[in-house]
Amino acid sequence: MKKYLFILLLISGFGIAQVETSNNLFLTSSYPAFYVDMANYRSDSVNKTRVDLFVQVPYSNIQFIRTPKGFTAKYGIHLTFFDEDNEGIILEKMWNETVEASNFEQAASQLNYNYSYRTFDLKPAKYNIRCTITDKDSKKTYEVTAVINVVEFDDSINLSDILFISGTVKDKDGERIIPNISNQVFDSDSSIAFYYDIYSSQNKNVKVNYTITNREDEVILQQKKDFELTSGVNSIINSFANQNFALGKFKLSISIEDESNGTLATSSKYFYSTILGFPKSITDIEDAIEQMEYIASKDEIEIINEVEDRQVKLKRFKSFWSKKDPTKGTIINEHFVEYYRRVEYANSNFESYYKGWRTDMGMVYVMLGAPDAVERHPFEINSKPYEVWDYYDLNKRFVFVDQTGFGDYRLLNQDYGDWYRYRY
Repeated sequence: MKKYLFILLLISGFGIAQVETSNNLFLTSSYPAFYVDMANYRSDSVNKTRVDLFVQVPYSNIQFIRTPKGFTAKYGIHLTFFDEDNEGIILEKMWNETVEASNFEQAASQLNYNYSYRTFDLKPAKYNIRCTITDKDSKKTYEVTAVINVVEFDDSINLSDILFISGTVKDKDGERIIPNISNQVFDSDSSIAFYYDIYSSQNKNVKVNYTITNREDEVILQQKKDFELTSGVNSIINSFANQNFALGKFKLSISIEDESNGTLATSSKYFYSTILGFPKSITDIEDAIEQMEYIASKDEIEIINEVEDRQVKLKRFKSFWSKKDPTKGTIINEHFVEYYRRVEYANSNFESYYKGWRTDMGMVYVMLGAPDAVERHPFEINSKPYEVWDYYDLNKRFVFVDQTGFGDYRLLNQDYGDWYRYRY
């Protein structure tokens, strides 16, 4: 089997349990400020696992400064591994990145990214990680947190994690991998490529079973291949083309089976089929249409929903948002992206008896964005828990009261008035 090297070429948001304010961190999880991906591999260090970390930063989220040779952007990355209880720091790394662009078009492109790659040897355990990038010129800070499980590899047969890739290139050192850190494919392409390792303690004939399922756990692709494993590391690249992945979330599962179809090892990973310019959070067109409630009229939503054909419905959905695009002719529709960023943030932070975007807090947040100031009163004497959100430019104040004590904050004044519309 070939051994592949990583190549980094020019080619989700920070979660908190309370509302952001307009002077808080820049939280852009639905069209992320940057992507982070990790993968477990067998390490040469005893009793440790190799963890590869990838960071993908869009050019559009860093500030370029004109230089005599073109344009330059600089940012710092701060990565921290915490223990499972999120109390002790296990590992901390900081480094700087410099990005060069030869002209303005390259610097301003929505399709260009800068990649970072670091590798660590860690003891198998569950870790909390925090990754922060800080633009050196604009001082903007973006942050992602996640929980990762560093697994242990024994001496029999094991599978590494799956790494989605954009492709490979050849140079004098051999064949190199271009990683796909966002784990996205586009419905116009409808192909998926990936890399993984099989570790074996002996030469062995096995079957590798590939399965792709959709969000309803329906099998949309299944393939089985025979492999002759060699003792040690077997590095494998595979791909599926012309699959016509619909908009949505999918899971790729790989299982190693012996000659009697007994399962020896498994690995799986999610990927997303999206449309160029769509936020990653949109994985179901029906949900996205329902969530338009705060910006579209009932008639406009009915016009989109009156057809059953997916492509026609998608075309009408795109047409609605195209009319609200402030920068026509570009890939990104800022109003579209911001609206669904707010929906995703509301779903992540305000869910109670209803989906977050349907709660009173979610409704105000989606329509008006982050408040300028928030007062929290969770333990007032002789009072139920309540929060106060102020929007200075609107001269509006909203009071939310938790009547049940279970985090179901309801708007005290239901007189929506002239603010009952989505504001850009």
